[in-house]
Amino acid sequence: MGPPGGGRNVVTPRFIRHFMTIAINPFTDETLTKIFQTLFSVYIRGQEFTSDYLTIGNQIVQSTLQVYNAAAISLLPTPAKSHYIFNLRDFSRVILGCCLIRKSEVESKRTFIR
Repeated sequence: MGPPGGGRNVVTPRFIRHFMTIAINPFTDETLTKIFQTLFSVYIRGQEFTSDYLTIGNQIVQSTLQVYNAAAISLLPTPAKSHYIFNLRDFSRVILGCCLIRKSEVESKRTFIR
């Protein structure tokens, strides 16, 4: 899609009309915390855990957010490792993976945290 020349042709407006640029601003830490704490609290209530596990869920969300932010800052993509791109999907996989824990499999709060 560069300028014409060197084997490239002019891109016509008729072709360009099929494309649209969409931009989404990244979420703030407060927004991510609210979203995933809500998901975790619904899961805790659905599995009928005690209220102590709700605070553990909030701590898991906060610690996951800290690791996610640190990884996004320090593990930048390079030409050799272009797959180092962290997005919201990575954050959600950790939280939703924690939501796969069943109440019958948890012996204590320490087991839940591990």
